[in-house]
Amino acid sequence: MNNNNFPFKEGNWIAPNDNGFCIGLIVSISDYMCSFEDDNGINIMSKEYVKNNYHLWTIEDAKDGDIIVTPNGNIFIFKYINSNGQIWDYCGIYNGTFYPKSSSPNGEIIPECRKDYKPATSEQCNLLWQKMREVGYKWNSRTKEVVKASFKLQGTLFSAADRGIIDEIILALGTLGAEKMISYDREIKFLEKIRKL
Repeated sequence: MNNNNFPFKEGNWIAPNDNGFCIGLIVSISDYMCSFEDDNGINIMSKEYVKNNYHLWTIEDAKDGDIIVTPNGNIFIFKYINSNGQIWDYCGIYNGTFYPKSSSPNGEIIPECRKDYKPATSEQCNLLWQKMREVGYKWNSRTKEVVKASFKLQGTLFSAADRGIIDEIILALGTLGAEKMISYDREIKFLEKIRKL
């Protein structure tokens, strides 16, 4: 099968026709084979098989809890598409800011734009998790809700922002070398002093 008859190209997201497999990102195409990456790793299948059993992924293939990227780079956790065609989310990054509440970020979808929505890459997912942590939230995938994050260290409860400060202190101290590093308890006391200022 030559590439002119093959409906996909490298960089396309594909979805199975029967919902039996994971969605995948096509990473390479040869004369007879197609390689794509999904949750299980790299798959190599005949182009004929992929052509007959997959279609180009669209927003309609998104499932509750999937992480999606809009054409303008916003990243959100997909909830559903309502009867008016509006996409609803659980939370997301819009114009660089994390919003923890459900909204209809994109309004009514123009049909021509549907093909421009994509599943998030691992880097984009990591950015979402990072932005979420920065403002003190985390995603509970079991209950599908955004919750306030807190971390418990040695009997003291800290917010996600405090945990970020602790991590930076530990990283900075770790670069000093073991002989100059103060104890973890002293770091906690130091952080508590900072919090009181």
